[in-house]
This record gives sequence, C-alpha cells and structure tokens, in this order.
Amino acid sequence: MPRKASGESYVWTNAKERLFLEKLDEYLAERGGKQPSTAILELWANEFNTRFGGVPALASTLSQKKERMKKIYRGWKSLQTHTGLGYDLRTDTVVCSDETWQTFLKDNKECTHLRYEGLRHK
Repeated sequence: MPRKASGESYVWTNAKERLFLEKLDEYLAERGGKQPSTAILELWANEFNTRFGGVPALASTLSQKKERMKKIYRGWKSLQTHTGLGYDLRTDTVVCSDETWQTFLKDNKECTHLRYEGLRHK
C-alpha cells in the first residue's frame, strides 16, 4: 500500500471531491445507508491513486474526509433553521450580522467558510 512521504499532505481538488461524493452517494444508496468499510475505502483510495497520481490517498484519507464533510453538511442543515440567518440564493452564501455568525460558529467551527463560499457540491 502506498505511503505518504513525511510532510506531504493529500490535496483535495474539486474533481477528487466530486468523485468521492459520487462514489459515497452511490454506495450509501445501494446499501440503505450502510457506511463503507475500510476495505471499500482502500479500493477507492487505489482508484484515486491510479486516476489522479500525486500524493497517494489512503483509506484513512477518505475516512477523514468523509467525517469532515459530514460535519460541514450537518452545520449547513443547522444553518437552515438557525434564527437570525438569511440565505442569498444568488451568491449561495449566508447573510447575517457578525454577532449572529459568531454565535453560530461556537457550535459549528467547521462551517466558517460557508458564510462566504456556500457548499461546493450539492
């Protein structure tokens, strides 16, 4: 199994994220929401390494990305019901006062970028 050289980080491009989301969505739909095992993540990592090259992906790379994306999605869903927040459909971003945003971020630190970027893949 490929290993990363010391100090190298895996870079998630939009193409890699989109492929990962497609694979995850298909897997979950086919298996009634059952999460992929480490063995499945290893197969996907090998596919990523063949397709994209560069710093090799590991099963743990994909697992950690899945968990980060899950937190961001939960934060995004929470934004939709949070009092004092609006949504700009044109820019796909959150609209609110700085004070309201800071209150929201106390429980949703991983969502900092959503105020100015929105979700990249829906």
